[in-house]
Amino acid sequence: PNIRPFIESEWQPPAQQVLADLVRTTRLEQIRGSTELNAWTKEHLYPAASAFERIIRFLSKIYDPTRGVLGIDVGASATTVAVASGGEATLRVYPRLGLGSHPSGLLEHIRLSEIGGWLPFAISENALNDYLHNKALYPASIPTTAEELAIEEAVTRQVMRAATRLTPGCTSDGSSPSRSGFLRWFEP
Repeated sequence: PNIRPFIESEWQPPAQQVLADLVRTTRLEQIRGSTELNAWTKEHLYPAASAFERIIRFLSKIYDPTRGVLGIDVGASATTVAVASGGEATLRVYPRLGLGSHPSGLLEHIRLSEIGGWLPFAISENALNDYLHNKALYPASIPTTAEELAIEEAVTRQVMRAATRLTPGCTSDGSSPSRSGFLRWFEP
């Protein structure tokens, strides 16, 4: 499929579908029992991001098309953003924006001072940097104190902000929020 039919426009859905099918067939060969599961679902197993996008697209058909639907899945290794309005969806996966990812990926898009702005207590940038590196070493660890929970929540807020800045279709004019500065209205 031609993802750039014209120099000024890009049409990714056909290519995304082909890639999703490729991932699905590859995984079916790798994971025992998945072929049987795929038969149960009538050949409708999809990668998590594709399934997430389908749900957001479905919800956009139900809700007010002038407002649209925004879905953000912040995970340990990646953040997925799906934006849809009137059944048309945009899907973006940002592998370097996960909460358990190496801090270098996060710090490309987020400044430590921005994280500190969400915290109800003072903390040095060195302490935040140390926390992020420790989280990368042990991504399955959970916060054990109120301060650690506040840091995790602050990082999550900034990851969501960075992901929406990078995603086209998050503003009323269709551009990314980094150009206009404001998100459009979405259904809750």
